[in-house]
Amino acid sequence: MNNKIDYNEIIHRVGFFRTKADLSARETSLRLGYSEQFMKRIENKSVELKVSTLLDFFDIVDITPQDFFFMGDHYNK
Repeated sequence: MNNKIDYNEIIHRVGFFRTKADLSARETSLRLGYSEQFMKRIENKSVELKVSTLLDFFDIVDITPQDFFFMGDHYNK
């Protein structure tokens, strides 16, 4: 088991949990208080994700940091 999560994995998990919460990138952006394209820019890595935004994201998709950073093989089950 790999005990590291890199930035690409964080962005992948953002997309996974956003989709699991049945939210579009647009809706997520608006709920975070940003422009409609904000999440698309995050997921395309043209804008860097801030920790404060990630913490707000957890609230929007109703997960804990522990859920997001789970190091086991099945965070996405």
